[in-house]
Amino acid sequence: MAFDSRAYDWSQLRLLHNGQELTSFTRVQYTADFDKKLQYGAGTNPQFVGIGNKSFSGSITIKKRDLIAIKARFGVKLLGDVPPFTITIAYKRPDLTVQSDSLMFCEFGGEDVSIGQGDPDTEVTANFIFLSLV
Repeated sequence: MAFDSRAYDWSQLRLLHNGQELTSFTRVQYTADFDKKLQYGAGTNPQFVGIGNKSFSGSITIKKRDLIAIKARFGVKLLGDVPPFTITIAYKRPDLTVQSDSLMFCEFGGEDVSIGQGDPDTEVTANFIFLSLV
């Protein structure tokens, strides 16, 4: 999802994981995609667009300490074992109304950890899939 950076300021963004605010995230990305394909009949031009399945995926970049806390909350070692959850992304519009997207029934897949000498803090990118966007 892209939004106009002149209209939405990063400082106005809030991210909730099952109702608990996460404050150490530095990036969130999510995609809603449709499987669309041109359908052909007589002739060489397409006749219509066939619509297949929808798919939803995303990732979050977050401090390792918060990811450890999420795992501990559910008593799991692997991020993929965290039970399904909802992520709500809310931000204020210039007119002060709140815009939000809820990513329903999210499940983590994997996590990418990169640690380098001299890094002040460790960030992790965690990939997830979800069932619907409301």
